[in-house]
Amino acid sequence: MKRILASSLLAVLFCFSFTKCTLIQKNKLDTRLLGSWHGSEKDNQKKNLTKYWIQHRFDDGTFILLFTTIDNGEVDSFVEKGKWWVENGVFHELHFISGKTDTYSYQYEDKNSVKFKAKSMGVALENDQYEFNETKIDEN
Repeated sequence: MKRILASSLLAVLFCFSFTKCTLIQKNKLDTRLLGSWHGSEKDNQKKNLTKYWIQHRFDDGTFILLFTTIDNGEVDSFVEKGKWWVENGVFHELHFISGKTDTYSYQYEDKNSVKFKAKSMGVALENDQYEFNETKIDEN
């Protein structure tokens, strides 16, 4: 009886471990996106808005994003933190402050440049074709 109970418990633990591993594997990181990247855009997300940013994506799936914006002559800087992952070939970016996730298709222009195209955004945009490029920062 003890063997049956022990075997059953091991089987349940194995199944739970396998399911957990499978769930973790679904939200993978594209290791090519790790490290520090910079980008900018003007009038793309909103008319008269220019954005400059540096983003660092960590290998634990978190990120920190440093923004400077110029909106009709008003300069502002702020920091966003969150989690990022790739699921089914789509880049996801969960922003901790808003609790909203932006999703993007993405394509490498070369090993140091990536083009992102918005699929769904946590905020309303004036441009429903929002896209931008990021360039890898040389960390040497």
